[in-house]
Amino acid sequence: MLRYLMTALLALMLSACASPVIKDTPLESAAKADWHGERAWRYARLNFTGNTDGRIDWYLDALAANEIFAPLLEKYGAQIPLWRFHRRAGADAAGHQFSLIIYSDRQTAAAIMQAVRTHPMPVSLARAGLLRRLSTELDVAPERGAISATSDPNWSKDLQRSWPWFAMGASQAWLALLQQQLAADRPRNIEQLLQVYATANQAVNERWREQSAHAYLHHLNALFGYQSLKLRGPEGGEVQVRF
Repeated sequence: MLRYLMTALLALMLSACASPVIKDTPLESAAKADWHGERAWRYARLNFTGNTDGRIDWYLDALAANEIFAPLLEKYGAQIPLWRFHRRAGADAAGHQFSLIIYSDRQTAAAIMQAVRTHPMPVSLARAGLLRRLSTELDVAPERGAISATSDPNWSKDLQRSWPWFAMGASQAWLALLQQQLAADRPRNIEQLLQVYATANQAVNERWREQSAHAYLHHLNALFGYQSLKLRGPEGGEVQVRF
C-alpha cells in the first residue's frame, strides 16, 4: 500500500521543451493590481525542461531548494510566517515544476523575488538546457491574503486553515535532510554540482523509502491518536489503514 501511495505521487512524463524565459506572472485583471495587502501567498516557480525518454530529473528540485531558496529563507525567515516547497511533474503545460510558496508582506516578497530573478543559478541551468522558465509573483489577488488560500478547496475549512503549518514543517524537514547529504567541498562547475545533487537527492529518497513509514507516517498518526486513515486503493476502492 505504501509503495502504491509513493508511486501515485509521480507523473508519467514531462511536457515539451521551450526556450528559457525569466518573467513576472501578470495578474488576471488590472483591477486586482490595486490591492496590496499586508500578507499574501506568492510563488516563485522553476519549470525544468523535459527528457525525451520521459525521465524526471528530481534532483534539480533539490538543487534549486538549497542553492536558490534556502539562503533567502534564512535571510528573510523572520518576515515569512509560513512557506513551503511544492514539487510536481506532469504531462501538461507546467511539466516538471518546483516552487517556493511564501506567505509574506509585499515588501519582503519583492526583495525575495528580485533575489530569485537575479540569482546566477537559473542562468546556469538555462544555459545547460535544464531550465526553460523562471516566473515570480508579486501583486496578487486579494483572496491570496487568506491563510487557507493555497490549500486544497476540497478539504474542510478548518483543515485548509491549519494545513500550511504542516506543509512548512515537512518542507523544513526535507530541506534539512537534503543539506545533511551534501559534501562540504564546493563543486567547481555546473556538471559536478548536478552530480552532487543527484547523489544527495538519491540519499534522501532512500531515507524516505526505508524509514519514513515509522519516522514520519507513524509519528504523524500518533499525534492524531492512532486513528485509522481512509486511503484509496489501486482499483479505486477505499481501505482503512493504520501506520
